[in-house]
Amino acid sequence: TADGMIWRVDLRLRPEGSRGPLVNSLAAAERYYETWGRLWERAALLRARPIAGDLEFGRAVLREVFTPFVYRREVDPEIATALAELVQRSRAELSKAPERDLKLGPGGIREAEFFIQSLQLIWGGQERTLRVPSSLSALERLESRGLVSDGEAGRLRQAYLLLRTLEHYVQYASGVQTHLLPEREAGLERMARALSFPGEGALLDALERARNDVSELFVSILPSAPRPPSRYQELLGRLDDPDADLPAYARRQIGNPDAGEHLSALARRPDGLLGSATRERFRDIADEVLDAVAESADAEQAARYLMMFFARFLSPAPYVSAFGEDRRALKRLISVLGASVFAAEAFVHSPDLVDSVLFGGGGSTDPTLLIDTLFAEARRMANPSGDPYEWRQTVQTALRRAKQRVMVEVAVMDLAGEIGTREVTRRLAALADEEIERALRFELPEATGLSVIAVGKLGGQDIGYASDLDVLFIFDPEAAPADTDPAEYYVRRAQRVIRLISEPNPAGPGYELDTRLRPSGKSGLLVASLASFARYHGVSLESVPRDSGPAVLSSGAAWERQALLRARVCAGDSALGQRALEVAETAAYARGAPAVSEMHHLRMRMERELARERPGYFDLKTGRGGLLDVEFAVQWLQMRHGADRRVRTPDTATALAALRKGNYVSLSHFQALDAGYKFLRRLEQRIVVLNGSGNTVVTRELPGLAQLARRMGLED
Repeated sequence: TADGMIWRVDLRLRPEGSRGPLVNSLAAAERYYETWGRLWERAALLRARPIAGDLEFGRAVLREVFTPFVYRREVDPEIATALAELVQRSRAELSKAPERDLKLGPGGIREAEFFIQSLQLIWGGQERTLRVPSSLSALERLESRGLVSDGEAGRLRQAYLLLRTLEHYVQYASGVQTHLLPEREAGLERMARALSFPGEGALLDALERARNDVSELFVSILPSAPRPPSRYQELLGRLDDPDADLPAYARRQIGNPDAGEHLSALARRPDGLLGSATRERFRDIADEVLDAVAESADAEQAARYLMMFFARFLSPAPYVSAFGEDRRALKRLISVLGASVFAAEAFVHSPDLVDSVLFGGGGSTDPTLLIDTLFAEARRMANPSGDPYEWRQTVQTALRRAKQRVMVEVAVMDLAGEIGTREVTRRLAALADEEIERALRFELPEATGLSVIAVGKLGGQDIGYASDLDVLFIFDPEAAPADTDPAEYYVRRAQRVIRLISEPNPAGPGYELDTRLRPSGKSGLLVASLASFARYHGVSLESVPRDSGPAVLSSGAAWERQALLRARVCAGDSALGQRALEVAETAAYARGAPAVSEMHHLRMRMERELARERPGYFDLKTGRGGLLDVEFAVQWLQMRHGADRRVRTPDTATALAALRKGNYVSLSHFQALDAGYKFLRRLEQRIVVLNGSGNTVVTRELPGLAQLARRMGLED
């Protein structure tokens, strides 16, 4: 009030500190100390005693809650080391001038009290006489029980009384709660005279002897050397302070001011990843977390997704324990979260991926075996012969879970440099093949009469994390059930396959299937019979029966022939698919290469109309010198030299190598095309992994451009 205050009342030692409720029920307090109580709270409660209100209830609290929590039957000398670490931490966090600090400085009041309290905590479970709240009374009892020698007790008592006397003087003289000796000689001289010392020198000599005695005695009971304070102690000490300037501390300690609030959320619960109970249980875990955040590609992103991941759980304890035991997995998680929005969002959306990808060893999951496992799990959860819609949703969910897990595994290995871009695209293509195969077998259990031909990047096993899938559906009319219209029957099956693969599902996104490369494009039938496919491309195969398919013929344009260069059977009736490939290969290669001018005209039109590049705006795919330039050049050379069957491959990189081996392209051209293609494909994939977007455009304003450069092995 205007007349001042009676006493300063500090409530921060209550359960959960300044974040906890002002009052607790007895049951809540008991649960808290049983679950989350830390060593420093045991030391603090050594001095607990009821002073007001219902004193009998207060004594019951001591008896039923505090005493069992504070005093343990087992004798644990490491308590002294842990308390020594707390002294160091307090000194680093709270003391502005340790050399002048009577409380927190070396050999200060806190060390003297912790010497006594360490022995109380170590032996108090067996020696009930040590259970007293007064430090000097406890020291007398330790001496009487022979746990401290008479000489040790005398030295500590004398030092403690001097330190407390000096503390009382500086507080009385200043009128504030301070533990710092005066800085100026005049202040020390007045202090010496007031306390009956001959002068400032005698006072400082007595203080130095007292501090030396306290330090020697405290060190004498330590079974092992205490760890030095965390190098992040300045930040860690403020994470649970609602008034702290977290951005400033985060900027100084980890180089990113925006990460502070996310890290604070991880420290909010005692059992959180950076909570006080976790830091006490797992040595150095806080340093390792903050090291990994600071070293990640984007510290704010890493901290944000780490916070979001742990926010998914009512209790973070199981994952905190797992990461506490496996620090390599913890560091890898943080590295991935800071480097990849794509993987980070997957981990946050599906935390079970962390179990399989990080704790399960990551890497080499076979899509076939994984989908078999997920289907078996689905059959245990749902009845295949029950509600058809429900079973279809269950199957779709299993396919989505498999897709997400394999793609995240590949992304994690990709980011770690364990696999190269080519291996990435092959694994992603194998996954897509298996997903289409399973979808087709679900909708057409006998899997005969319908084949899925991959073209485009899927055909070349060159797809990325965000690629759509270019496919053709080829059917055999003679395999259709009797009394059905074959085209209509297989159109419906193909439509159902597409929906199963692409429809939204809570387990994650599916694939976009693009069928526009089919005969007659969007205006043509979704499925084509083998005969109509051959006739459309002007290929005559005696073994192919005629049917009533479309009579329209291909224009023979270069782009249609180019599309067939990358044809590959990816699912369904393999025998039918092989016959379709014969048609595709004949159409692609038999007529040789088209005029260069025709392909160049098409390429320039795509560059103008699709890329629309300008200064500082680059399209990796359709822009000048982009991926399509490499692909068009290689495909034209393939058609020109198609008589050499070595160049007949849907894989661009393999085709380019074969062209060089056949001496159909000069060494300098090969090197330029090969290096450019690898760089652009890697950059394309990195953008998806880092930003979670399938965008192939690079601009000077691209989010995370510096991180993208580092992931490409460039300095800036």
